[in-house]
This record gives sequence, structure tokens and C-alpha cells, in this order.
Amino acid sequence: MVLGDRGYDHDKYRRLVRDLGVKPLIARRGTEHGSGLGTQR
Repeated sequence: MVLGDRGYDHDKYRRLVRDLGVKPLIARRGTEHGSGLGTQR
């Protein structure tokens, strides 16, 4: 699994990571902060 912030919220990045066999967990732009994603990075 790879964790990423909103700067990587683009389908091409998600696709690249999936092609490597890794699950992307990337914050979505336009959603509220507080998803808890930052506590794991």
C-alpha cells in the first residue's frame, strides 16, 4: 500500500501504482480534511 496526499490525486498516478501491484491510498481533492490519512505517513 502507498499513501499519498492530495497532490497525487490523479488517475494516472493511481494507475501507475496499481500496475506495480500496490494499492494506492491517496486523498481526494475537494474532500474535507480529517480523513486520518496523515496519521499514517
